[in-house]
Amino acid sequence: MSAQIVQMWDGDTYPVIRVEMKDSGAARDLTNCATWIDVWKDGAFLVRRPGRILTPKTAGLAEYFLGGRETDWAGVGGRLSLYPVLMVPYTAGGDIALNLLTNGGLDTFTGAAPSKLPTSWTLVGAQSTETFDGYCNDSKPPCLFEGGNFWLAQPGTTAVTHLEQSVTQNTVPGDYVTFGCWVRGTSQVAVTPGDDTAIEVFSSGGADDVKTRFNATEFDWKFLTADQLTTVAHTSVGARLRYKGFNPGSLRFDESCLFVGRYKRLSMRSIPVVISPTAQPAKTTNQIAGIGAFDRDSDSDGFPDGWMHTAAFSGVTPSIEQNPVNVYVSGKSLKLVLAASSTGARIFTIRRGRFLNGETWRFTLRAQCTGLSASASISIAATPFTNGASVRQFGASTSIGTTITFSTLYIADLTLTSDYDSLECRILIGDITGTLWLDDAQFYRV
Repeated sequence: MSAQIVQMWDGDTYPVIRVEMKDSGAARDLTNCATWIDVWKDGAFLVRRPGRILTPKTAGLAEYFLGGRETDWAGVGGRLSLYPVLMVPYTAGGDIALNLLTNGGLDTFTGAAPSKLPTSWTLVGAQSTETFDGYCNDSKPPCLFEGGNFWLAQPGTTAVTHLEQSVTQNTVPGDYVTFGCWVRGTSQVAVTPGDDTAIEVFSSGGADDVKTRFNATEFDWKFLTADQLTTVAHTSVGARLRYKGFNPGSLRFDESCLFVGRYKRLSMRSIPVVISPTAQPAKTTNQIAGIGAFDRDSDSDGFPDGWMHTAAFSGVTPSIEQNPVNVYVSGKSLKLVLAASSTGARIFTIRRGRFLNGETWRFTLRAQCTGLSASASISIAATPFTNGASVRQFGASTSIGTTITFSTLYIADLTLTSDYDSLECRILIGDITGTLWLDDAQFYRV
């Protein structure tokens, strides 16, 4: 099996590499597979980067997004060695295994935004302090996989919840049942690995249930597997996503596969890549041009492309406003009707790239409102997405006020005290009633 680069280009803040995988000269079918690259430089391991398999998966194409320190951090370029890895589900007989899950990609949902549940999955456990969301409009990482849909959970601090799917499947002693799933975490406080943060494969009767635990803190997408060696006969098997609340934060799951068999790891020869020197963005150059006007809504769900929100978003009804009275630029704005919005409700967008110690970054916004019970605010957070600082840094919040018009420009600054890989522009709207319009968001270095 071989892999070769067929295309490489610059994303918004990082290089994107498209690789074609072949087996005996023909395109490798990547259905139900998972892939990533291990990045090395000068004989030292740098980082593991997740990959997304392109549709149709039979074409053997995958894309990898470089970021952080491997992408010309010092501004002088460099040479990298990329080692693609492919995880392939095999049966005991050596055939490619079928995914037993329905909607394993978590791409379809029931319910209305912002509270959705993925079809064919069942929510089990307490949810009195939790709100669930299954969509995101950010086309770049952290929404890594095609379609832009993933399961996002931001429960309360004590509740334990499972998202699970059980399927009819006879197994006998000696069979392996494997569950694989992509997971990403965002949390300001690490949660020690335990039963409350894990992926799990389970069977009828529970005798052979197996969990793979993970530390619920800040980490990039990673592929986890749980392998069950059956010791007694079962008539059903299932997959379970387990998590415990750790506000503020979230867990994200995507592209899962449950099958009878085991994954085989296929490692390929290294691919050399030359990273050209890249200058820092010029000062005052808007890094969120194209999404800052809140005027794009490609899936017509009322929430603008390029932006995300926390799962704690109940009581908020978003829509794209076109009444000129409530618009500042481009003919549209984001309208938020707030009916006792959830504690911690937040709208945000994430920029990945190279953000250096001592730089000052600015987030600006135009807004107006009617009947706000309390003030919203804006701020910037620097997040250690990968290979950056070990803790987050938060800028001071700028209050928007309760009697506002588009004539006022609201500004939030953050001067970095360390190197970071990503910055988050945040609009906090928790515990507020009334109507708020947002427009003309900009983000740039000053």
